[in-house]
Amino acid sequence: MDSDTGPETHFVHNLRTPDPFAPQRRLWPTLVNALLATALFRCWHILLFFAAWSTLGTVLGFVISYRTTSSFERYNEGRRYWSQIVLSSRTFARLVWFHVPDTMAIGSNSMPADEKKARIIVEKKTVLNLLEAFGVAVKHYLRGEEGIYYVDLYHLVKFLPAYSLPAGIPSMVDLASQDLPSSDGPQSPTMPSRQRRPSNTSRATRSSSISYMNLRA
Repeated sequence: MDSDTGPETHFVHNLRTPDPFAPQRRLWPTLVNALLATALFRCWHILLFFAAWSTLGTVLGFVISYRTTSSFERYNEGRRYWSQIVLSSRTFARLVWFHVPDTMAIGSNSMPADEKKARIIVEKKTVLNLLEAFGVAVKHYLRGEEGIYYVDLYHLVKFLPAYSLPAGIPSMVDLASQDLPSSDGPQSPTMPSRQRRPSNTSRATRSSSISYMNLRA
């Protein structure tokens, strides 16, 4: 035992012995300290659980904010492209309707004047219908809808003859036919596309402008 150990100090770990003549401390600070020590010792795993949830909520908030921002950017991009299509179609339609003359070329003198004018108006209307059909076809293409058999598209292009792409360039119908199992032999490329399901290749190219086109519907 050290010689400098006083009567108020314990010889083990320098602990102070209780003094019966010392004034009593307040009960509430001691009780609060005891409760805090018990909570930290007994409930530390619960505190870690809520802390983990708080961190996860923060990360999830950042992810949702990023997805929302990227979706809004894609929506704005699709709206900008669609506005360009509408503006270009209107400009070209106005150019055709006002600047194409109402008289036919030389060599049709045997046709009556009224019939000439009616034929020119029909040709102008045909061009306007094709311009409208272009915007509608873009809408269906972005939605993954193949073919022309739709209420808002078929009456605009039904007068057009069937055509095929040059050799070596596969069409969407040819790509879709590769995904189908062969039943009775090779299918004709002129078969209506509504009898075939679209291929995954055509769907992969429609990431931009889809959200805006769906909202317009």
